[in-house]
Amino acid sequence: MSKIQVLKTLHATLKSFTFEMQKYHWMIKGKGFYELHKAFEGLYNWGFEQEDEIAERLLIIGDKPLLNLTEVMQLNQINVLPENELTEANMINNLKNSFDVFLNLARQGLELCENDVGTDSLLSDFIADVEKQAWMLKAYLA
Repeated sequence: MSKIQVLKTLHATLKSFTFEMQKYHWMIKGKGFYELHKAFEGLYNWGFEQEDEIAERLLIIGDKPLLNLTEVMQLNQINVLPENELTEANMINNLKNSFDVFLNLARQGLELCENDVGTDSLLSDFIADVEKQAWMLKAYLA
């Protein structure tokens, strides 16, 4: 996979992630409602910021971001939960898996950043941010 393809895949996956986090925000129920409702809102806002950074980087390096849902659906790498599986446990598990997908994609892209300091920096910062998000989730679950 090329650097451009990794960035586009990451862009698509982030778009799917923000949609999933909005869905979780709206549909969460149970004892963890207050904490998770707010956390999912924070995560979809974070996702919007990250997808914007990736889209702008694609433009900076001479390509373009994803412009239609068909591309997003084709390139997305995270699991999208159907409505009948929207339980707190499934949402949390899918969130953990999404962080793993992000880390794998970003690390793959980082390996392809020969002489591209801007993309290297973007992906390095993204990795650090995802690692922090994953750590916070782990601490919440402890």
